[in-house]
Amino acid sequence: MKDTRAAFVRRKTRLRFLFAGITVLFYFAFVLLWTPAGASLNTPIGNSMITGGMAIFVALVLLFVVLELTFLWIYSRERP
Repeated sequence: MKDTRAAFVRRKTRLRFLFAGITVLFYFAFVLLWTPAGASLNTPIGNSMITGGMAIFVALVLLFVVLELTFLWIYSRERP
């Protein structure tokens, strides 16, 4: 019983680190907007007032919510 619980905690911790790593990579992608590589995203998209950086920010927020919901869904299925 104790070994099963320890294995569950290890599996959950590995999964959380995986999701944290993915999140850090996406934050790094957002930081690139302030470098010369992301300079092209500072201009408005079409005739709107929305820039590429704003669109990426909204997309990342939605992606983070989806990642967290995915983690919670996986966690709820693996409970011992």
